Amino acid sequence: MALGELSLALILTAISSVAAIISCTVAFIQIRAQSKQARAQELQASLDKREAFSRISDQWNKLYRTRNAILDSNIDGSELMDKYGRNYAKFLNSADWKEIRELCSFYELLGLYIHDGLIEPDIAFVLVTIDEPDKRMSRKLVPVIEYLRKVYKKDLYEFYYWLLAEYPKLVERGGGTAAKKPTRSL
Repeated sequence: MALGELSLALILTAISSVAAIISCTVAFIQIRAQSKQARAQELQASLDKREAFSRISDQWNKLYRTRNAILDSNIDGSELMDKYGRNYAKFLNSADWKEIRELCSFYELLGLYIHDGLIEPDIAFVLVTIDEPDKRMSRKLVPVIEYLRKVYKKDLYEFYYWLLAEYPKLVERGGGTAAKKPTRSL
């Protein structure tokens, strides 16, 4: 009998050892799978940031002349609306609106990307000038947007407004200016 009990004890010990090895193997496989998944998510986030960077850069390059033309024009936003008799339907079909809309849409997209963390402010502000120290651009765009918010769509260019409001804070926290080199990489 003692031999049988010893054999049973050895068998149970062997089974528990095999079970422990299997448990460790399964845990290792799970940890490795989670690690691969985390790396894949980091890679995707990096790709998303690179895509955002590329899109912002491409659009900024396309809009830069338009931006400068708007900036250098003698008309401010209030005068521009007076030019169209405050008739928003007439304004929305004008060449002036086409230029302003493209620029505002760009700033809206940039504000959304920064807000949602797809592009870091320090990188964005190296690529793009948000507003001049004398606020010339916002003096041209904001009155037009304010008017259209009253008569057309109340949340028009919400993330551009967020960007204008947050810009000083973002720069102060290290969000940079065009003269500052980026501290992060994609």
